[in-house]
Amino acid sequence: MTPSARAMAILAGLLGIWGRKGGYYLPEAALVPDYPLPEYPQPKTSWRDITLHKYPLAGAPVTNVLIDNALGADAHYRALMIYDTNLPMTMPGIREKLQNASQSLDLIVAVDVQPSEVTGYADVVLPECSYLERYDGLRNDPEMEPCIALRAPALPPRGQSKPGWWIAKEIGKRLDLADYFPWNDYAEVIDWQLKQIGSSLAELKTTGIKFFPRSKPLYYEQDTPITFNTPSGKIELYSTILEQAGFDPFPRFTPPPTAKPGFYRLSYGRAPQHSFSRTQNNPVLFQMMPENLVWIYPDVARQFTVRTH
Repeated sequence: MTPSARAMAILAGLLGIWGRKGGYYLPEAALVPDYPLPEYPQPKTSWRDITLHKYPLAGAPVTNVLIDNALGADAHYRALMIYDTNLPMTMPGIREKLQNASQSLDLIVAVDVQPSEVTGYADVVLPECSYLERYDGLRNDPEMEPCIALRAPALPPRGQSKPGWWIAKEIGKRLDLADYFPWNDYAEVIDWQLKQIGSSLAELKTTGIKFFPRSKPLYYEQDTPITFNTPSGKIELYSTILEQAGFDPFPRFTPPPTAKPGFYRLSYGRAPQHSFSRTQNNPVLFQMMPENLVWIYPDVARQFTVRTH
């Protein structure tokens, strides 16, 4: 992934289209303040202590490293809380490690909207309601036009399922961390944030989205000096940061192995009708896409007598 992403960035640099009209625009997010909470205490250790020596440029926890450090009687972690991630089906080579970790850890908690492979490893399963039944944090990603979007419940939670914010709040209360959850309902947090920027929860319940004016130009102004977040302050086709970390400073093309006769490559993607497997039991979305589709070359289909549409 990294070499591919770098190759695309290098191409943009060579073409001079970064921050230029007709190329990549400069995305901008709306300025939404955080809800006021007490300062978090400094943890004794963090994911950086076990990750950066192996992956020095990691900007977030690496799941395989976390699982490796949950193995054995002297493991760094004694418990795992897995939120909305079906680890055995999403991380390569992790099924056996997770199975071993489940035998040595004191506790595994899975928070999910439906049963999956990972819930079979859990000591406790906390059923979360679906995205149609809960408030989530405001969507505020950098865009061409700054905007915020609301995810509000369309119907109440079914059964004993609860929103993720409710689960976190109730666990926090039992760990004497109630000061970090000073609200009764997460809608209060959203309403407070919106009121700080001249809106309200009532407004976004009606509009769903709100746009804001940009505070900076969409593209770099002509003949204006530009500084990039690199050691030289310039676009670097040859990365000294990667070189110092022991990686290829320039993308190296590695041709894929030639497939043996009778073997074929399987490419996959995403369907806009569904969110992974979470929405397969939604009757409206299921009606739009009741089955997974496979695209196959006609000559290969004929070879294996596969009937095509």
